[in-house]
Order: sequence, then structure tokens, then C-alpha cells
Amino acid sequence: MYYGGLIHVKEEEELVVPDEDTDNCSSFIKEEKIYGNESPSAVDSPNHIEEINRSGIKAKMKIDLKKLISPHSAQKIYQCFHCDYSSLRFCNLKKHIMCLHISEKPHHRSQKPHQCPYCAYITVRKFHLKTHILARHTVEKPHWCPHCEYKTVTTRDLKNHIMYRHSHEKPHQCPHCDHKTVTNSNLKLHILARHTDIRPHQCPHCGYKAITNNELKKHIKVHHINIAEKPYQCHHCAYKAAQNSHLKIHIMHRHTDERPAQCPHCDYKAVTNGTLSLHIKRRHTYDKHNQCPHCDYKNVTSRDLKKHIVARHTTEKPYHCPYCEYKAVVVNHLKTHMMYRHTGEKPYQCPHCDYKCVENITLKYHIKRSHTDEKHKQCPHCDYKTVTNTELKRHVLYCHTVEKPKQCPPCEYKTVTNWELKKHIMARHTDERPH
Repeated sequence: MYYGGLIHVKEEEELVVPDEDTDNCSSFIKEEKIYGNESPSAVDSPNHIEEINRSGIKAKMKIDLKKLISPHSAQKIYQCFHCDYSSLRFCNLKKHIMCLHISEKPHHRSQKPHQCPYCAYITVRKFHLKTHILARHTVEKPHWCPHCEYKTVTTRDLKNHIMYRHSHEKPHQCPHCDHKTVTNSNLKLHILARHTDIRPHQCPHCGYKAITNNELKKHIKVHHINIAEKPYQCHHCAYKAAQNSHLKIHIMHRHTDERPAQCPHCDYKAVTNGTLSLHIKRRHTYDKHNQCPHCDYKNVTSRDLKKHIVARHTTEKPYHCPYCEYKAVVVNHLKTHMMYRHTGEKPYQCPHCDYKCVENITLKYHIKRSHTDEKHKQCPHCDYKTVTNTELKRHVLYCHTVEKPKQCPPCEYKTVTNWELKKHIMARHTDERPH
């Protein structure tokens, strides 16, 4: 090391010198004891120590500051004033604010300097613009999955795809529950959704709040824009979607038999991974954390629990039929009622015969019953086989027991199922019809 043109050699011992030049702080900066062509007495002189301080104090402070804010030791000293985000580096804080907070303020759009030449997309980082152009405006996808035909623009997306679809590796563990995710960002969203009440993005049209700005945009597109403004048109029917992903799911649900998500425990297949996860939780695990406060009912999702509470423990039925006095707990029940009772619409056509029906699940059962030998539900008492557990239970109750647990309150009628009891009550004791 050079000081004033002289060569100095470090020795193991260190001298701690008070740092008197840093705003009267009581901190201390370590200075190494240095010997060179000068005598020890000259090196130890106050003038020489002061000279070393002047030349070396900035480098020492930089080193100590790096140690202070190293990722392993810690403090994230830069705090976002919009949210709880904090960072070790000021440049990361700036990127965070530009990406997440400035994008919400139209008068700050000029602070996103990178404009897509093909559409209205703008971004903070040039790399994001390149990725956007490759993904949206070219057919070039240089990264191929070795296990399937998937292609993508970035290596990060390819790694995530392989973990999602092929290796099922989920390295990020939630500290509050057993949930694991592929990416750290998904883990953060899970924690916000499941373990906090933080919903920073408020819908301007209704009381809906979202965790991310993207979720809010999707909500507005789906629920608050006119159907004429939905740009994605189904080529098979009149359905329109606000997002291309919704249209793809609709086509797979309604017009094709494509079910890419296969259950590892049974023959069930689903259109989306989310639907498959719910199936596994409902059918193959006991992971039902949502407990009804009024009864023993448990469910996988908070949405299903809300439906149960509204249906079973309140008189609230928010969806009203425009043709009659029928009310429903969920909008899908209202749609089904209207097709059954008022419109006569039967959108599901059997590919093997002229049979049509209102619901997709009914069509599936029809095909299994009438056009295949796929009847996995075997009666333990006889040779009877059927498609569903419900039908098997009904068969056992009708044919192999004398039990009829459902008692009509106004009369002595008894039956096997709730559905038959409801039909009896509507037919005999009210003017109401089941749909």
C-alpha cells in the first residue's frame, strides 16, 4: 500500500483510533498499524496518524458500510414511504417506487422512459421492454422446455415452468403454514392473501380490494366494462372475455375435451392447475382449514365457506330471477335456474347422440352412463354399478336398507334424499317449483 510515495507493510496488530471527523459520533474506525521506511516513532507520531486518517478514512467507511448492509447481516435501511417495502440499496427502492407506485399515477407516466413501438406499453426498465416485445410482438421464443413443447422468452420463465409442470419442486416455504410455492413473489402474495388483511388496491367502482394492481385491473375488466368492450371473442359461441387467458379456459371447458392438468391420485383431469389443486384438497387430503363458525362444516376455500354460510345460516339470497320469485345464493345457481325454467337453453351437446343438457357435469354423467362402460362405483351388496357416489348411496338406501332418513315436517312422508323431500314439499305443500 502506498502513502506519500512510501511503501508500507501491514502488521497483524491494529490500532483503534477515535473517529473525530464524523459529526461527533462515538463510533470508532479501526486503523492498521503500519511500518515502512520510517521509524516506529515517526509512524506513531500524531501527524502521521492524522495523514493516514485523511487518506484512508473514506475507504474504511465504505468497507464498514458494506459490511453493515451486507445481505447476511442486514438492516434494510431504505424504506418505501408508500408501503412496507424496504431495501438494502437505494437504486432498488427507486425501481420499486417506479414499478409499483408511480404506475398508479397518470401524471407520472413520463417517468417510465421505455415505450413499446408497437403498442401503449411503457416500462421503467429496458430489459422489461425487450421481454415484452419478444413475448407480445414476435414469435421468437428461444428457450425450449426439454420435457414438453413449451417455449418462452426468458430462462427464468422456463425454470418456473419446469418446476410447476415437471419437477413439482417448490423451494419457498410459508413461515405461517404448510404452503409452498415455486417463486418468492408467489410466496409473498400468499402471505398477503392468507395471513394478513392488507389489500392496498381499491376498486373505484365497488368495495373490492386487491393485493396487486394487476388483480385490480383484471377485476375491473371482468366486472365493470361493457360486454361489447371485451376484446376476446369465442369462435364457437357468443362468449366474450376481457382476457385472452379467460377465453382459452372457456374454450377448453365448453368446446374441447382438453384437460392438461392430471390428478396424480385418480383419473380426474382439469383445465387449470388451480382447479386441480382444489380437487386434490377436496378429494385426496384432509386439508380443510376453513371452519364454519355455526356448524361442523369445513371447506378448502374461504369462498366456498362464505357460500355455505349464506346458504345454510342466513336468509340472504342476493341473486333474484327477473322472471319469477326465485332467489339464489350464487349467480351460477341463478343462471342454471333460468336455463331450466325460463329460457330452455341447453348449451351442452352430446357428441354421440342428440342429447343436450344445461350443465357440463350432467353431460359427463350421460356419456359415462350411455356411451361407455365406465362405471367405477360398485355396490357392495349386489352387481349394481354406477357413475357417481351419490347414485350408489341412493341405490344402497333404496335397495339394501329400509332406512328413509328424510321426514316431511307437515306429513308422514319419508324418503331417502334431500332432493326428493324438497320435490315432495314443493309438489304437495307449496306452489313452488324446484327450479
